[in-house]
Parts: sequence; structure tokens; C-alpha cells
Amino acid sequence: MSNDKVSTTAIVAQGWILMCLIFVGMLAIQVMNEAVSAPGNHAEEANVKVIAALLVLHVLVPMLVYTFGARWFRWAVAGLTLLFGAMIVHQVQMFIAAPGTPGIIELLDCAHHGLAFRVGWIAVRWAREAGQGNGPVRPWIA
Repeated sequence: MSNDKVSTTAIVAQGWILMCLIFVGMLAIQVMNEAVSAPGNHAEEANVKVIAALLVLHVLVPMLVYTFGARWFRWAVAGLTLLFGAMIVHQVQMFIAAPGTPGIIELLDCAHHGLAFRVGWIAVRWAREAGQGNGPVRPWIA
């Protein structure tokens, strides 16, 4: 990595770390909402489990980005990131359809998907660099 330019590997990893931080906030708020909700609300429990599973993914991806450099892995990360980003279209549709103003969870969700969309484009550039010897990634899995 040169002094005057940050590698795309670092940008992708840092983007996923930022997405993870947003997700931690969403998880904390969801857990607090569940704590004050009616007992036996299984939909809230399912939400927390899904968010917790996605949190694990958000924690693992930055580490894996620095560990594996195989072309297939780079494209898998780029595709997953763009998929998260594309979900912002669904979020905007939900805002338009829902009455009232969006809450903090919805705003954090939009921030997460907006960031994922931007990081996704950088991840595509990172995936294209595979095989060109760019970045500090070691191609342990080819």
C-alpha cells in the first residue's frame, strides 16, 4: 500500500467495518425494543436472531478480505455487498408505503444500505484487481 493512495482492499474492509458499526446500533435498539414489547412476540425474537446472524457476517468479512485473495472470493464479496446495497430500493418503498415518519431503525437501515451500495462499487473494482498483484492480500485460496 503506498503512502499517497489507499488500497481498494483497505477501503472494502473499512466499509464493512462501518456497516458493522451501524448494525451494532440496530441490534442494540432492536434488543431494547424487544425488552419493552409484549411478552411472547415471536416476530421480534426472529428479528433479533436475523440481525445477530448478519452481525457475525459483518464481523467476519473484513478479516476474510485481508486473508483471502482468490478471484472467486473477491467477486463473492462484491456481489454480497451490492446485494446489501440494492436492498435500499426496498427500504425506500417501505418508507413510501408506511404511514408516519420513519424511526431510527429505518434511518440506520437506509444508512447501512447506502454505505453498502457505495462499498459494493469499490468491491467490484477490488475484484477486478484480482490477478494483477494489487493490494496486500495473499491468494491463499485460488
